Amino acid sequence: MKYSIIIPTYNRWDELYECLLSVNSIEFSRDEYEVIVVDDGSDHTFRYYETRLYRQENKGQGAARNLGMEKAKGDFFIFIDSDVTVPKDWLSIIDRELGDADAFGGLDACKEDDLPLGKAINYAMTSLTGGMRGK
Repeated sequence: MKYSIIIPTYNRWDELYECLLSVNSIEFSRDEYEVIVVDDGSDHTFRYYETRLYRQENKGQGAARNLGMEKAKGDFFIFIDSDVTVPKDWLSIIDRELGDADAFGGLDACKEDDLPLGKAINYAMTSLTGGMRGK
């Protein structure tokens, strides 16, 4: 298996559902990737087909990612947040661009139809004029 997509989450079931719909719609060989959801102590359990779910008591996003890596079978770990949706060719692009790199980073952006709050957060996080993540 080449890729392990690891999604830490905490009480974000509506967003996680949308995330998993998009991840499970990826046009990429299913035997080349797995989807791992790590629930960081949410109020209730969420199940979704074609995902592996692990639960831990609330320890934070870093600990949830670490648990996901411990359980992962892939050669490469891909971390996304539970409020992310991906296009169908997302993993194909990663696969093509990865080459012989040991690490790979991608764009952090909101969609054109995102709510104004999402657009404002995106601007604050990625603006060339001092955003927290820069570009």
